[in-house]
Amino acid sequence: DALRYSNDEIQGTARFRALSGAFGALGGDMSAVNINPAGSAVFNSSHASASGSILTRHSETDFFSTEHAKTNTAIDFNQLGGAFVFKNSNENSPWKKIVLSAAYDKVDNFNNDWYAHGSNTNSIDQYFLSYAQGNRLDEISRFSGESYTDAYADIGYYYGYGNQQAFLGYESYILEPLDAVDENTAYNSNIGAGTFFQKYYHESSGYNSKVALNIATQLGNKLYLGANLNTHFIYYKQDTYFYENNSNPSSIVNEVAFDNSLRTTGSGFSFQVGAIFKPIEFLRIGASYSSPTWFLLQD
Repeated sequence: DALRYSNDEIQGTARFRALSGAFGALGGDMSAVNINPAGSAVFNSSHASASGSILTRHSETDFFSTEHAKTNTAIDFNQLGGAFVFKNSNENSPWKKIVLSAAYDKVDNFNNDWYAHGSNTNSIDQYFLSYAQGNRLDEISRFSGESYTDAYADIGYYYGYGNQQAFLGYESYILEPLDAVDENTAYNSNIGAGTFFQKYYHESSGYNSKVALNIATQLGNKLYLGANLNTHFIYYKQDTYFYENNSNPSSIVNEVAFDNSLRTTGSGFSFQVGAIFKPIEFLRIGASYSSPTWFLLQD
C-alpha cells in the first residue's frame, strides 16, 4: 500500500511530459508548479491550462504455461490550473510581481485489470490452512446465533487479518478441525488431492491526485521565489475473483470461489518551497524542498 500511494507518474501538460518533468529550474508551466513552486513567477501574464492523455496499460500473465495478454486503453483527464499575475506598478521596487495560482494534477491512475488461468496441482486450501494452524477453533469461528458479518468483524478486531482468513476457510467447509472443541488448534482440508483448474481476475480503479495552492514572486531580474500548500486525495478500489475446480470426484469440496473487495479513501497534506536563480540570461538554477505527505487513509 505504501508503495502504491507514494508512486508518482509523469502526468501534466504536453510540454511538461515531453521534457519528462525536468522543470525544476525552467518554470513557466502549470505542471512545473508541482516541481518547484517558484516556477509560476516566470509567467509574464495570467495563464490557464487543462490537459488530458490516453492511458494504455498492457499486462501479460503466465500461469503454469497458460499465457494470457490484455491491453487497456482509456482517456484520462490529469491536469487543470490557472495563474494570476499581478505586476508591480512601481518600477523602482525590486519586487517585480506576485503570482497566485491553483493547480490540480493527477499524480497516479490506478485503473488496471488482468486475468490468469490454468491447471495447478496445489489447491487454495493451503492458503486457508496456513492461517488456521495453531489458532483455537473459537478464535476462527462464529458463536451461536452470531451473523457471519459480525463474526468476521469481531475476529478481525480481536485477532487480526490472519484469523479472518482462517474463519473464511472454516465457515466455508474448506477446513475441518481434528477435534470439534474450542481448544482445538489443528486442522485438515476437505479438498482432496487432484488437478485444479484455477482462474483469477484482478480489477482496480482510482486515483492519487493533488491540488496545489501557490504563491510566488519575482525579486529583481534574477531571483524567483515560491511556496505551495498541497492537499492530496486518494481513492482506490480493488476487486479480485478466484475460482477453483477439482478434478477429483471423491473430494468433499470440489469447487471454491473466493472474492475480495477493497476500498480505500483518504486525504493528505504537504507543503513545498522553491527558488529559481538566473545568474545569466541563458542559465537558470532551481532548488526546491518538498515536505513528507501526511495521509489519513480509511479502508
